[in-house]
Amino acid sequence: MDLKIAENFEVSLVKSFPTHESAYEALLKNSLKELVKTPQIKPETTQFQGKCIVEVLILRDISKPLESNENSSRCLLIQVTDGFNQFKLLEYTPFEATSISVGSKLLLVGPFEVKRKVCLLQSHNLIVLSSNS
Repeated sequence: MDLKIAENFEVSLVKSFPTHESAYEALLKNSLKELVKTPQIKPETTQFQGKCIVEVLILRDISKPLESNENSSRCLLIQVTDGFNQFKLLEYTPFEATSISVGSKLLLVGPFEVKRKVCLLQSHNLIVLSSNS
């Protein structure tokens, strides 16, 4: 089943659902490993042009030491999966979305650079579809 997520973007699912709404809800609530049919970003990609949905696995502000609670400018490093491959997102310029947490589903919108499986993102490259916070 193909599920339309955004303008000019569909994701192929391994299961069929009775309605578009139920398919979208299942995509947001379940692991992408269980639902997505094919990888969306190839590991050898250097410039991503399209759109893809990813799930947050690990979230860390790399601008601070682990023990610090200081409020300073942040730089998020987010480990994600497209259901097949794992890669990292680097907050190259601050994201407007502050509700990102482990398990969140994000829509990545190109173009953006990918260097050594790290996607260099600006705020316009990321849309939060669901958050577990």
